Amino acid sequence: MQSNLLIMHIGLHKTGTTALQEFLSLNRDQLARHGIVYGTKNHLLSECWPSDDDSDSLVAERWENTRQAIASATSETVLVSNESLSTRLYGNPARIDQIRQYVGSPRIKVILYLRRQDTHLESMYRQAIRGGKRVIPFGTSAIDELFHPNYYDYETMVDFFAEQFGKENIIVRCYDKKAFVGGNLFTDFADALGIQWDDSFKSPPRGVNTSMDARLMEFMLRANATLPEEGGQLREFKELIDVVEKLHFTPPENKLLTPRQRIEFLRSCEAGNNAVAVKYLGKDGPLFSPPTEAQLSPPEQLTFEDLYDLILRLNDCWCDGLGAVPFPVYNYLKMQHLKRKIRHAPPLKKGLLSLQLALHGLLHGIKLYVVPTRWPGKSLKKTIMRYITKDIILTNRKKG
Repeated sequence: MQSNLLIMHIGLHKTGTTALQEFLSLNRDQLARHGIVYGTKNHLLSECWPSDDDSDSLVAERWENTRQAIASATSETVLVSNESLSTRLYGNPARIDQIRQYVGSPRIKVILYLRRQDTHLESMYRQAIRGGKRVIPFGTSAIDELFHPNYYDYETMVDFFAEQFGKENIIVRCYDKKAFVGGNLFTDFADALGIQWDDSFKSPPRGVNTSMDARLMEFMLRANATLPEEGGQLREFKELIDVVEKLHFTPPENKLLTPRQRIEFLRSCEAGNNAVAVKYLGKDGPLFSPPTEAQLSPPEQLTFEDLYDLILRLNDCWCDGLGAVPFPVYNYLKMQHLKRKIRHAPPLKKGLLSLQLALHGLLHGIKLYVVPTRWPGKSLKKTIMRYITKDIILTNRKKG
């Protein structure tokens, strides 16, 4: 059966897309009973346009799986989900024309989740830091570095998609707990698909939110300015962030904007948001719930005590890790540490350290084959043992 309808869930980024895709994967059979075929679990369309330099033949090849799913569909509706399409397609009618050419579907519907601009910016900025990018200090000026110039003009964005696909084919939803039909994202998405929720639907397990607050963000910004850059990405930084996020101070509201920045930013978006509410949701009022009292309080600042505590906790984490590994692995790491200390030690101490190194080298020679190749990871080892150890020494001197 040739599908008569392609539904594209296109984001935005940071609106629960991964959770939605897990939900859709878990409920393929339930969706099929409602006449909807959902594609494979992987991000089917994520690499359709990884670069503006891609040739038409390469793009067409990446859309072939989607075209085949539509051509062989056992239902009249095919659903695909990828948040990257919101940025890949926005402002680019030629790419939308390519979609029509590739998939051959007579009708396309678009589901677009919008998130209140201030919290969206904070979340995207954290993701940039987590990805090891060197970005400017946080503030609304970060928009120019991270996004399309009109990214947070939601009226212009939704109007663009309405012009391309037809207003009747645009389904706008708010990524806002107070606005979710049924009280959560999954019930809301089912409603967007026109499906009546029932007990046969399964929800994926809830993940743990490890968002960084302003204090950890400042710490990581300082760290990424000191770590060596490789191919535009901070490789060591990416590994350090995994450790830091497990030691977070995170308060209930993970805010980065100051109250004044938040208010001014939302005020600049207010007219466009209200227009979206009227034109696409049929409601006369604000598009999103207002900021909470906690969000309108100043973000936490990184104090010396926070920094001192974080460094010590990182050191404790590393020591705990060493205590959990076999002695030969610990011995190998100890040798690397001694080599670094020898390079900077005075002559007398250098001799003593060299004796220690020789002893550990003898032990190491007995068990050469146990030297780790993957754990603990060369970059993380260097980060913790070179940078963090030095910071602990400097911090203790200041405290003294």
